[in-house]
Amino acid sequence: MEIVIMTVFTILMIAAAVYDIRTMHIPLWLIVIQLVTAGAAVVNRYVSGGNDPKERICRLILLSVIMAVSLLGLILHADLMGAGDMILILSVCLVVPVGIFILISIISMAMAGMTSGVLLILKKVHGKSRIPFIPFLAAGTILGIYTNIRGLVPV
Repeated sequence: MEIVIMTVFTILMIAAAVYDIRTMHIPLWLIVIQLVTAGAAVVNRYVSGGNDPKERICRLILLSVIMAVSLLGLILHADLMGAGDMILILSVCLVVPVGIFILISIISMAMAGMTSGVLLILKKVHGKSRIPFIPFLAAGTILGIYTNIRGLVPV
């Protein structure tokens, strides 16, 4: 069941990335389906008994920090990162273990930073340009899920 949920989640992340690249907007229906899939992953994890109390506490703390930073960021700089990006980041945090989520975050931010740096050097964008983040989050999620399946990252 977990493989099916991860596959559906990955396909939805790729669809969100395509929408984000083309329109710089993620449709509400796609966000809702993503959240339902994340909810199914949480229910599956608790039903199968694969979540220890320490993992739950870490996830709760991590979700609280992400939500606080997201709300603060949306209040202070609503034009920099959209609500759809934040909701999809939260859904990734719900689906994967905390250790994998941290890996996904690092991979996504590193890829986005390197790509932005190259585009700035090539003068394809300027300092105020908006670059979609969801494609990097989708790539990081795929890499993170793959490393989790292979057992390369301790959970």
